[in-house]
Amino acid sequence: MDSVPIRFWEGVFFALRWNRWRWYEIAEKLPQPWKTLAWRHATRRLDFYINFPNEPGEWSCWIETYDDQSLLPKSLKELLAMDPRYLRCDEICVGMDRCMGTALELCRGKENITEKVIPFLCRAAFIKTGLEFEYSCPREKARFYMDIFRNMIIFSRLGLPYFGQETEDFLATQVANNYLLWNLAVQQDWPVTEANEDLVVQYLTRKKGDLEPQRALHLYESLKTNFRILKAAFDTWYQSENEEVHVYSVAGHLTMEEVLSLPVPEDVWRVEGVYVDNGEYGDVYGDRLISFIRWTKPNGACFRCDYHPNDHFPLVGTTKRKGEYQWSVERGLPDPRTLPQVDWLHFSDYYTPLESENSDYSSEDS
Repeated sequence: MDSVPIRFWEGVFFALRWNRWRWYEIAEKLPQPWKTLAWRHATRRLDFYINFPNEPGEWSCWIETYDDQSLLPKSLKELLAMDPRYLRCDEICVGMDRCMGTALELCRGKENITEKVIPFLCRAAFIKTGLEFEYSCPREKARFYMDIFRNMIIFSRLGLPYFGQETEDFLATQVANNYLLWNLAVQQDWPVTEANEDLVVQYLTRKKGDLEPQRALHLYESLKTNFRILKAAFDTWYQSENEEVHVYSVAGHLTMEEVLSLPVPEDVWRVEGVYVDNGEYGDVYGDRLISFIRWTKPNGACFRCDYHPNDHFPLVGTTKRKGEYQWSVERGLPDPRTLPQVDWLHFSDYYTPLESENSDYSSEDS
């Protein structure tokens, strides 16, 4: 490291985009002059949130942080003068109630927003921010900001209620062009149409960048996981070497028989079973029997489907974790109760294998 100019390391530090607390930890471990450089990042770093609030007939922009409040700019002019390399916009929210407490108003008026705030947020320094539309946002305001953000390729997370055809057009553009997008929440009453289902499937199966080794889909209301969405998630998991796939849905249209009808590749093992959920999220429901289906690739990567009674319906495809047991198709599946590190057991001591699981590991379903 001594032979490399400090300016090179400064560029590397800027590219890492770590939060201030990470820089504090690093500064404690590094020798000089890198300690001073890391300390500079820790003391100047500002992670902030931008809100365009829900104010009838008003257009304003607010800024908030959970870090050092003294670092917040007191005006738009002060924000624009700051070095964007020390800044990170964690999320942009459209349509929340007017900010209170520690938030500061940056500006008012559409002109200031479109000509000053938005160009500032378009800088490369703010790549991988989130964009969240509140369901209570007036349609006119939602359309205004969707027009602004439609072609901005900086969003890694997107939360989108339905505001009409403009919402579908906005999502179609982001799914087609935004290689950063890895976390999509389709919220509220999206019409259950083939076109909207196509958008969800396209998101699950498209090629994306490698900045995040996973993709997540949240279906909260009318759109639910069906067989086509299940197959899209499964195929993406199966074809990927290093990407995880997560689909979270309210109880959907899929029966266990439909899930079991999913074609199983020759090198994938499938098992079924039941485990007891004994209050991981509290004892509101007490102990519950959860049926599950698991598919496992030879390298230990797993795709799982759990049936929670009258509850959420998760599909999770994971990669092989460091330190997990790895088996081959030729050896057959081991006894799951002997592998406490394997993710798909939920680390449960109450695992109950089905009869078919103990009888013949080389069945046609496997």
